[in-house]
Amino acid sequence: MLSACASVLLLAVTTHLTQDIAAIPFLWILPLSLYLLSFIVCFEAPRFYRRAIFLPLVAVALLFMAYELWPYRQNLTPPGFLLPALLYFQNLSMRGSIILFSVALFICCMVCHGELVRTKPHPRYLTRFYVAVSLGGVCGGLFVGLLSPSIFRAYDEFPVGLALCGLLVFRVVFPSAWRLPSFWKFIATGALAAAVCSYVAFLVVVMQEMTAGYRVAERNFYGQLKVREEGDQKTDAFACLQLIHGTINHGEQFVREPLRHQPVTYFCPDSGVGRAMRVSQGHARRIGMLGLGCGTLVAYGQPGDTVRIYEINPLVVELANREFSYLRDTPAKVEIAMGDGRLNLEAEVSQQFDVLVMDAFSGDSVPVHLITREAFQTYFRHLKPDGILAVNITNNYLDLEPVMEGAAAAVNKVAYSYFFEGPPEDEVCFTSSWALIMDRRTWDAQPALHENAKRLLPAPKFRTWTDDFSNMLSILR
Repeated sequence: MLSACASVLLLAVTTHLTQDIAAIPFLWILPLSLYLLSFIVCFEAPRFYRRAIFLPLVAVALLFMAYELWPYRQNLTPPGFLLPALLYFQNLSMRGSIILFSVALFICCMVCHGELVRTKPHPRYLTRFYVAVSLGGVCGGLFVGLLSPSIFRAYDEFPVGLALCGLLVFRVVFPSAWRLPSFWKFIATGALAAAVCSYVAFLVVVMQEMTAGYRVAERNFYGQLKVREEGDQKTDAFACLQLIHGTINHGEQFVREPLRHQPVTYFCPDSGVGRAMRVSQGHARRIGMLGLGCGTLVAYGQPGDTVRIYEINPLVVELANREFSYLRDTPAKVEIAMGDGRLNLEAEVSQQFDVLVMDAFSGDSVPVHLITREAFQTYFRHLKPDGILAVNITNNYLDLEPVMEGAAAAVNKVAYSYFFEGPPEDEVCFTSSWALIMDRRTWDAQPALHENAKRLLPAPKFRTWTDDFSNMLSILR
């Protein structure tokens, strides 16, 4: 069980970091390295595992991770003496979240592997011991990789792993507590049991709230998708359906007229992509989209237009057709190409798009292979000479403007950014940042694009991203 618990927590924390916090390439190496480091330290130098140090630390680590998984922690009003600490954890940066989850994972793995070493038997039984350790790791991996996607609608394996770790810690501490004098042993074991039961009960609540209040909650290989209803559809003019991936809003549709058929959220007419769509009107267009979301951009389609959508996640297409109506209502012809957008574009003949929109996200980050120099070369092979590439660079943690400028310069194009922020009371349009990349002659011929545009200039010491090089640390806000 100790071996299985460490394996479950490794995979659960890795999924949480890469799906809900940052889609950073090779980020999965960090938790894996810490898991292996704890194994090496405990088995090679067991003296470094001290119960007096790591058991209190693991209690803090388990509480921190459970608190961070709680969907409604932002609404918490803590006691005054806890307020500074909890407010800090409520507003963790991407870097802070990665560091603290990694440290918490390392502590939990040190406890699991340290206790494994303490159970090491006489050498004549070591073969059986290591087989049991390996079997536990395999069972933990099978639980997360094969069983969990089939039985859970959310990433419930994470709270399950935390609960298992809490129970194992209780099992470790129980014999020591029971050896206390008769009166105190009942006090100590009762307090420990109450603490563990309360912790497990809280994790059960967390699991329930992960999907509570959602119209749909489903998951597959590409992550968890949820559809949430906001407002009363009968009385609220701004009632809408939202598509949530991880913790990020990936689009919404208002259910009442006249907003039902309008592009909203990050795609409003005054946003960067809205400007690109407006200046390309006047003739039958070919519009390309990498990333479907709930289909909001299709609202720009007009009779005679063809909208070709590249989407890798079949569940996104299913929900866009079943829960939202943008795809059904548009007068444009819609084509959907399943698979990785860049790979599909590389395999196709030139599509001669008037506008190509890159709006593919994993969590809150753009997959790196879609914003490299080679990717931009592929995009412009599919655009008309006066075509426009629109890239959604709206992001909480990363400044993607230098990446856009570097890739645009590499293909001899100019790049402009458009930051849109509506009034505070606006419930229709979200704050958004877009980059429009085009030929210099196209820019000169489209004065409608000049308003509030910021020319992207080379950033000092910034190296253009390619398929062989990228550096997320260089663009952290």
